[in-house]
Amino acid sequence: MRPRDEPSSVRDSRLRSNTDIKRLDVLGIPLTVTDMRSAVDVIARWIDDKCVHYVCALDVHSVMRAQEDPAHNRALCRADMVLPDGMPLVWLSKLRGQKEIERVCGPDLMLRIFEHSTRTGWRHYFYGGSPGVADELEKKAKALYPDLIVAGAECPPLGP
Repeated sequence: MRPRDEPSSVRDSRLRSNTDIKRLDVLGIPLTVTDMRSAVDVIARWIDDKCVHYVCALDVHSVMRAQEDPAHNRALCRADMVLPDGMPLVWLSKLRGQKEIERVCGPDLMLRIFEHSTRTGWRHYFYGGSPGVADELEKKAKALYPDLIVAGAECPPLGP
């Protein structure tokens, strides 16, 4: 569902919960000024509030791809949180005065969320990737976090 197609109650909750997120423009992409702990805290609040959100992990390749791919650019610009998943973005942000920013690597964030969810009872659903990838992620995640609740895993066929 595209943001403009969302029911107003969902759209309003997204707007309210994003007002305290500090952003920095990087070639038109709204990079979130954050660190790992703060990113986990915000995601935890969204889950507890039952709000609909999505998060992107941004590296330099993704910034450059967004310059030529309008769909990629829109996905990043509409994300509720765009994480600095690359040291060049952290260095640039620090040069622009954002001293509190730290790298938030996507896979590391996923592990932190898994760890947190073993205490909170959050459920996970793994979706996407090549055939078998989501199932393999589920197996590895459950091996690391035996108490992790996985609602399912699916790798649908990729379209054009």
